[in-house]
Amino acid sequence: MSGSDARMSQPYKPSDPDGGGKQRVESDAFERLKAELAQTFVAPDSSYQPMTAAEVIARNKA
Repeated sequence: MSGSDARMSQPYKPSDPDGGGKQRVESDAFERLKAELAQTFVAPDSSYQPMTAAEVIARNKA
């Protein structure tokens, strides 16, 4: 097996020059996003009001 063949048979492992710092930052950001989304969608279904497309467009122009 040549050198390039040996590399092909090994699983890909991304380098981690900062010792996991980037992964930790991304994980923290993901957890904050999950919490924000959970809070956003906590409203009961009864609080939603049906709207037509025209009403949504008008609301978004304001």
